[in-house]
Amino acid sequence: MSNEDLIPEEKFGRDHWSMLAYLETVAVDCAGFQVGLDAYMRHTRRHHRVMPQECPQPKRAKKVLAQFVLTMQPEHGTRLKDGTVLGDHDDFDCLQDLYAAGYFLATTDGVQPGVVLHLSAKGQRVASLLRAHKSAGGAFRNFEMIPATNGSNVSV
Repeated sequence: MSNEDLIPEEKFGRDHWSMLAYLETVAVDCAGFQVGLDAYMRHTRRHHRVMPQECPQPKRAKKVLAQFVLTMQPEHGTRLKDGTVLGDHDDFDCLQDLYAAGYFLATTDGVQPGVVLHLSAKGQRVASLLRAHKSAGGAFRNFEMIPATNGSNVSV
């Protein structure tokens, strides 16, 4: 699988699910998630996309100047369900995968800086399952979207 390929949801792992949880929080708190204007997707040791044109002073920059593009180390790429690590696949790529899987609706076509995303009905259901999994002590790495068999989960 190439880093340029969209990752299908059956391969989503820890990084996709933590991204969904984060995006849901921002989307609920801010009535949507505006792509490229959020510091989480530009400034940490793990993520290499820096969009200083859209956000010259990210909230979480921690004294790292936004004009410097950070290059992500391959070992910090996206972790998939089977343990595979995609070296150049970052949070922005995870967001694109979540959008392609139908978790979000966009104000325009596609995911790009400035576009506002809203959770779709599917995104709301999966985020709800994820929250229930986490509040029961589960980890992002072992989250499964399991169809309802015992009444504890909702099928997506």
